[in-house]
Amino acid sequence: LASALSLETQSSFNPEAAVISSPDSTSKIRASIARKTYMPSMKDRYSRTLKIPPLYPNPELDNETATHYELSYQKNIGFFSTRLNGFFTRVDDAIQQTLYTPDPSFYQNQNVGTFDHRGIEAELSYKSDTLEAGGNYTYTSVKNRTDEGIKRTDVPRHQLFAYTQVEVGANIALYGDMKFRKGAYDQIADNSYVISPTFTTFDLKAIYKATANVTAEVGVKNLSDKFYQYDLGFPSAGREFFANLGYKF
Repeated sequence: LASALSLETQSSFNPEAAVISSPDSTSKIRASIARKTYMPSMKDRYSRTLKIPPLYPNPELDNETATHYELSYQKNIGFFSTRLNGFFTRVDDAIQQTLYTPDPSFYQNQNVGTFDHRGIEAELSYKSDTLEAGGNYTYTSVKNRTDEGIKRTDVPRHQLFAYTQVEVGANIALYGDMKFRKGAYDQIADNSYVISPTFTTFDLKAIYKATANVTAEVGVKNLSDKFYQYDLGFPSAGREFFANLGYKF
């Protein structure tokens, strides 16, 4: 088999450029363009596994290239910091795990077309001596320019994250966060697509900073014991309690 395969050399050119302007001491405007190339690894091309999901090899997998355009505005007002970002990304020869048609019990890494990603991101944060809070929201619209019947999987249309950390005593703080996800496509056994269920999860923990180097935490993940899944048929963990001790060198 080795003698039947010819050796190939691959290379990529990934330039980046950005223009940054500061209208005043509290504002910043940034425009950028960047090209990124993902070269499939040997694992991406040749892995054949019965793990979840079971994969079938694809030696002919091509490089995935993406060109990113972004325009952002950032503003600081006292304890508050805000940022608004618009983006457009053209992804060529997008790599995605999709059902292997000759044997649908397997998935295979395949180049599934050219996609346009358009969206906005908004961030807001607040930080004082005793309170830190913030969040970000992302809206993403994806279109397949090659074949509208093939959807980009695992890319939510709406995604929201928010957190709060408050100092409640000497070296003690409480931290909580919320994650919301809606509108991601998933592929099912008949080679069609469905939208994954919307979910919201909450985490909570207490933090004790014993010294400048030692920190202890106790808390709970998925506080409401929500049944949720990023991939259909493979649910994530329910309510989890944890404790950990960290030392920073």
